[in-house]
Amino acid sequence: MNGRRALGIMLVLPLIGMLMLAFTVQPCMQADVLEVESGMLEESWEEGWESSPVGVYHPYIPSAENLSLVTKFSGDTGDWYVEDTISRTGARSHPEYEEWSPNYAEIEETSEGKRLAITITYINSSVSDLWVACAIVPSIPLNENTSLSFTLYGSGFGAKGVRVAGICYTIHGKPSDGWGDNIPLEGDGGTYTRNVFDDYTNIPGNEYHGDERIGNIWLFIQDLSSDGLGTATFDDISLIYTRPSEPPPLVWIESCDFSGAVKDSFDLGETVHVWGSGFFPLSTMDFYIVDDVETWFDDMPIPARIPDTVTTITSDSSGDIPPTAVWISPQTIGKFDIIVDVLGDGIYIEWEDVLDDGDVEESAGAQIIPEFPLLIVLPLFITATLLLVILYKRKRFAVSE
Repeated sequence: MNGRRALGIMLVLPLIGMLMLAFTVQPCMQADVLEVESGMLEESWEEGWESSPVGVYHPYIPSAENLSLVTKFSGDTGDWYVEDTISRTGARSHPEYEEWSPNYAEIEETSEGKRLAITITYINSSVSDLWVACAIVPSIPLNENTSLSFTLYGSGFGAKGVRVAGICYTIHGKPSDGWGDNIPLEGDGGTYTRNVFDDYTNIPGNEYHGDERIGNIWLFIQDLSSDGLGTATFDDISLIYTRPSEPPPLVWIESCDFSGAVKDSFDLGETVHVWGSGFFPLSTMDFYIVDDVETWFDDMPIPARIPDTVTTITSDSSGDIPPTAVWISPQTIGKFDIIVDVLGDGIYIEWEDVLDDGDVEESAGAQIIPEFPLLIVLPLFITATLLLVILYKRKRFAVSE
């Protein structure tokens, strides 16, 4: 009898221990705070068209049947789009060209590598320019160290020919002609270097706020005499800029409960909140909860959001994000990462975007678990079954006596 009692105690003790584990409140963890030492890194955005297919690219003229026709080709940094005023406005007067403009861009193969030529061969009363444009992803910070260099060649630039070319850029969606004037082509052109910060701030009406970024770049050729002849050839474009070597100080986002207490594990159906600090005041930023990414790396596309999670989050006047519900009654079990996409470009940039990960099993920022985990339920079931067997045998033994 004493042996059976001892066996029963040995089986009950693990049950009590597991129940205590199941209902123990986990201690709060401090949010990760990033402290930055001073220092800058120099980086560059470069385009030489070495990976571009050799060929000629005429701008399509959108029709009533297809308004989305565009001409583009791939470059070293992304897609380049070819347009002129004919393709943009649909104005045409040349009888041989109905589907596309006679003006064109061309990727040329030379003994020194590939380069881009843009050529005007025809104009009418409504066209005087041709341009090739590329979105810069991720966008480039504008500061006093941001500079632009490129090589430019010209041909057909007589007194009456096409004789102006240049580079434009966009700062936070505000078009600008770069440095306030165009580059006049003289002879074969040459290599140009510009300080983009000086050019931008010297344009009347431009005020520098510290968070400006270059998002697009255009190469263009413009006719000033309406005779429709001329080519400009671009090569080895480089935008050099500096950025902080580390993320800004004291910027963080962390999962929590409704009161702001840090919390990384949530029961199925329990609303997930986040809070944070160090953001620009009164800013609405793109927000993601995504499946756990084991390793985040710079310039990677941010994965798709988990369904039914919020898409934006807003800081208050102090730059803080108060406890905010971001996933109401989640019904998906798993591990997740949380990210604030500060630039809103869908690209993870380590020194700009803010990430909550590494809190759960080394890589995840938060997790949704069953209300009563299987790891606990299964041992409880086994223990209860053994207890029933012991009680049943004891009863039979008592009856037999």
